[in-house]
Amino acid sequence: MAIFDLPAKAAATNTKQYNGEFGCFYCLDRGKYYNRARIYPPSDDHVLRTSDEMKKWAEEAERKKEPIFGVKGQSLLSNYLAFPQCIPIDYMHCVLEGVVKQLMKLWFGSSYHAESYSLHKHMCTVDKILSYIKPPREIQRLP
Repeated sequence: MAIFDLPAKAAATNTKQYNGEFGCFYCLDRGKYYNRARIYPPSDDHVLRTSDEMKKWAEEAERKKEPIFGVKGQSLLSNYLAFPQCIPIDYMHCVLEGVVKQLMKLWFGSSYHAESYSLHKHMCTVDKILSYIKPPREIQRLP
């Protein structure tokens, strides 16, 4: 198993980045451009990549000198790891900086204060509760 952030994963596996065509490391969705960004809309019919396909596409990409389904060629790691199964999703960028960031914006953002799900009016209470959390002294970088 190997863990990377998104740019490092693309470099280490010799695949396109998340914002490129076929940039999802785990499925074969081409993605589409929306508001100057590549997105991968939710779907129940995404086809997942397999290790055998990734190896085949890497060989083909090297022969043709062009990416095949987002695979740009062989990787030094492909002899040791089964792509994509041995590389987990980048939790920090995909979850914490994606989903959680969006939820915080929706729950606490002043732009959404009138929505039924908004917690904007409870911000003082939430701040007070959070201020009671004391990180262990081993943590050098305090929030």
